[in-house]
Amino acid sequence: MTRKLYPYDLQVQSHYSDGDDTPAQIARKARALGIKGLAITDHNTTEGISKSVRALHSNGLIAVEGIELSCGYAGEEIHLLGYATKFDPAPLEDFTKSIRNWYKNRATFLIARAKEKGYLIESYDQLLKKRRGHGPIILNYDIARRLVYKNQLPLSVARENIRAWLAGVPANLSRKHLPHPKAAIRAIHQAGGLAILAHPGRSYT
Repeated sequence: MTRKLYPYDLQVQSHYSDGDDTPAQIARKARALGIKGLAITDHNTTEGISKSVRALHSNGLIAVEGIELSCGYAGEEIHLLGYATKFDPAPLEDFTKSIRNWYKNRATFLIARAKEKGYLIESYDQLLKKRRGHGPIILNYDIARRLVYKNQLPLSVARENIRAWLAGVPANLSRKHLPHPKAAIRAIHQAGGLAILAHPGRSYT
């Protein structure tokens, strides 16, 4: 018996989180590749969900609403995917506020360390405006990119600096202070969605 393959991609990020393309650009590229349906699962934000659905539908694609949530478990950061035909956004919006605050405080700590070491870098709010996408979170990679651009550093040096600074991060900014996966699953279920572990090939404790 020949197994039928269905051309769907259920884990894609747009510029509303850490992707580069708008939902409309993603939809057009997917259609050109022969993909029939997509879930755009931006990290820790509901901001682009309705726009993603409209973009997919306007390009003749099946749309699944999606989100990817960051959680902390056994000292590691893990991600959970949420899927729905139609989310109730309120539980997800409430849940993602705490995640975004954690990332903001962590990024602010790294920016302060960079300035203490004499590196040129913008404030958190300025970085958010310059971010390569329109997402609400500054990631370590965003800080590394600005260190490279403003100080002519190799990317490897910028990343090594960030790893060293994170070794001295306050306890409340360690990964164990991200929300527990059970809380993320509960938020997804309350929003009417299905929760699935992202990146299942990774070794989680």
